[in-house]
Amino acid sequence: MNTGLEDCVELGQAELRRANVNYLRQAYSDRYGLAWFDGNILWHMQIHLKQNELQTSLETAVNLGHFRNVSSIAWNKDKSGLLAVVHDDKLSIFQLQQSDKDLAFRKLTHTLTVNICNDSTIKMKGGFWHCSLPIITVVSSKALDLYKYSDSGNSCKLECHIDLPRKINSLSQTAWLTSGRALVCAHNDTITLFSWSDLATDSKSSYGIETWKVENLNGNIKCILPVIDDEHFLISVELPLERLCVLSQSDYFDDDTSISNDISLKEENSSNLDIIDLTHLRSLATNDKNNPLIILKRKQQAKLPEKACAQISIISLSSDNLFHQISTMDVLGCISPDLLDYNDISKIIIVSSNSTNKVHTFSILEHNESFAIAKQNDLELMHDIRAKGVCFMNENIGLLLAGQLEKDFRADFISLEAIVKYQMKLKTIYLNNAQQNQTTEKKDLLRKLIENINDNIEPNIVPTTENQIVDLPAAHHNIQHANSSNRYRKSPLNQFNTDNRLKILAKEQSSIEQVLNYLERLETILRTQANQISDIEEKVNELCKSTPEKPYRENFEASAIQVVLQFKSKEERKFFLLNQGMLNVHVVEKAFGITNVEILIDKKWCVVTPTNDGYLPIKFTNNSVITITGTIAS
Repeated sequence: MNTGLEDCVELGQAELRRANVNYLRQAYSDRYGLAWFDGNILWHMQIHLKQNELQTSLETAVNLGHFRNVSSIAWNKDKSGLLAVVHDDKLSIFQLQQSDKDLAFRKLTHTLTVNICNDSTIKMKGGFWHCSLPIITVVSSKALDLYKYSDSGNSCKLECHIDLPRKINSLSQTAWLTSGRALVCAHNDTITLFSWSDLATDSKSSYGIETWKVENLNGNIKCILPVIDDEHFLISVELPLERLCVLSQSDYFDDDTSISNDISLKEENSSNLDIIDLTHLRSLATNDKNNPLIILKRKQQAKLPEKACAQISIISLSSDNLFHQISTMDVLGCISPDLLDYNDISKIIIVSSNSTNKVHTFSILEHNESFAIAKQNDLELMHDIRAKGVCFMNENIGLLLAGQLEKDFRADFISLEAIVKYQMKLKTIYLNNAQQNQTTEKKDLLRKLIENINDNIEPNIVPTTENQIVDLPAAHHNIQHANSSNRYRKSPLNQFNTDNRLKILAKEQSSIEQVLNYLERLETILRTQANQISDIEEKVNELCKSTPEKPYRENFEASAIQVVLQFKSKEERKFFLLNQGMLNVHVVEKAFGITNVEILIDKKWCVVTPTNDGYLPIKFTNNSVITITGTIAS
């Protein structure tokens, strides 16, 4: 399957390391969202799945600050909401804060930053959390450091320093066992295990070391992950140099070499750049400094021969205290598989490389307590797109961080540690045939629709002239033919014959896939509208929360006024309700049976002039007393 990442989330431009890094390792959490680095700024964004569709928007991303040389981003696996970021020679911790008033509001707050390395010659590979304890494992090329984070003291303390017997090149070469009792580290064909009796209580500086060599391994280990239990590991093995050397130059390059300023080595398949047989190179002297000495013209096919590929293997620690391969599978089209992830529920494996445009999926099968790797699917991206990170969102859906190279990108012997510009995209990967099952369900539904649509056409909505043809997506010819006979009954209201009715269903014959594409476009429109409605609902909810919910005239207390009517030598008293402190003159006139009302103010009789609503333009307090007079109405 070939895709250009049409259904994806755009993350903008980023400057990232070219190889040996998985930018999604522990950077995604189903509880806290996704954190990523664009080469300058660290970002945090909430993402989730809704009906197996990725729901997020770049507009919701939060800027966490400017950083340099970020080598890893990792969420703690418990519910503490801690994010560890290794950058330059420092370790920074962020804490996710939740508002008491608005439970849906979450914000990452910087907690502390500590220096973790003072040696400029040591390259930091990154860090990751222990599976259950607040311990951060910081990995460099020469050492492993265990830092314990204390939430109460807001501190991060170094509790164990381990000098590695061999240099490692990637963070993916280290991992905690499933039980969390030991840390495994891989180098070339050797595995070293650092174990503790009880990390929670014992001193971290007291640990045991065991080293094994993996038997019959045909290359160097690029990634290692614990699977199934503490005695089984999944490893990805890069194509060994010995196998590269036996491959002929003619497998990759044309025999004729030439020197020209117009020729550039585009990274059509970046993994091929590592394949160079130096014995075949011809160097020609030139005085032009802008002209390279050696230029090899790549063959048009630009595909890696199947005989040259990496492998993934399940290895097990046997009773003779040696690691053995119990199942191995080739990863065709890949030399250096530096991206690896595994889901323990679905037993699915995702393998890829920072230098290729392919994502491979496998599964682990179990039978009679033995295990084997089985091939599933391959996802082939556009030739200029590279996988920069993989992880699982759930047992059947993976998350791919992909980067699109610039059009003028040159890959002339570029270093694996080089920083490259990408246009970043985020995409879900359907695993375990989840997407195929959805397509099958759509096809079945469509077939039923076509079978029943003729019976559901009402006579009064059918066009009465042949010129009025409904332009609907076409269905498969066989389905039309199978359902066109004996479906319609002629009537005076419906003058269509069978052929005309078929024109209603399809203007021309085409495959059922066209109908599926039509339905998918409709689904996309519906999802977009649903997202807009959801955004409106969220805004309405926010406005409702910001506005106090009070009933009309909360704690309303009636206010009244006593009106005394003086007429000649008699007095008459009545009580009237006030409307927001104002007295309705018409009501008073009707109650006393008078007109031409006058009110006594400061011992002077004043003629009352009511407002347009009939109220006395004076505000009174509760239990006030006023005196009026007037003319008896006839």
